[in-house]
Amino acid sequence: TAGQQQKSGIVNRKLGFMDALREARPGTDPEEHCFPAQALTAAAGYEAMEEVCRKHKPPFGLFVVNDEVALGVLNYCRRHTLSLPGDVAVAGFSDIDLLETLDIPLTSVRIPQRRMGETAAKTLLELIADPECRRITPITTLPVTLIVRESTAGAAARAA
Repeated sequence: TAGQQQKSGIVNRKLGFMDALREARPGTDPEEHCFPAQALTAAAGYEAMEEVCRKHKPPFGLFVVNDEVALGVLNYCRRHTLSLPGDVAVAGFSDIDLLETLDIPLTSVRIPQRRMGETAAKTLLELIADPECRRITPITTLPVTLIVRESTAGAAARAA
């Protein structure tokens, strides 16, 4: 939904993608390569993938807003016999536990969930303790880790 698309983490992922694309391919309009999902669900990922395939022919790569949406993209690929990573390379974001539990070979960006919670709690306690801090909206950036699996060529090249 539109509200979900406006969350700061999602906006920052999109801006980061657009900056990286501009740097890698000067003169490219990044908006032409962004396909917003209507929600952060697998079903919305499937629908977004239909639009991607109408506009682009494989091979191509996708960086998907989160892992749940990426699961919809993987489902679309499976149903339309698109090979991973041969026809479509896919990377998600969050590295949800389900990927490991069900052995889903999705490359994903792992976020430090526990540390995020600790940082948020600490920040909240600091804001409560010092009312003057409330005028400043704290932004903390934490490191992430790329977990490479078979949905991208990196895993295939590493195995070869």
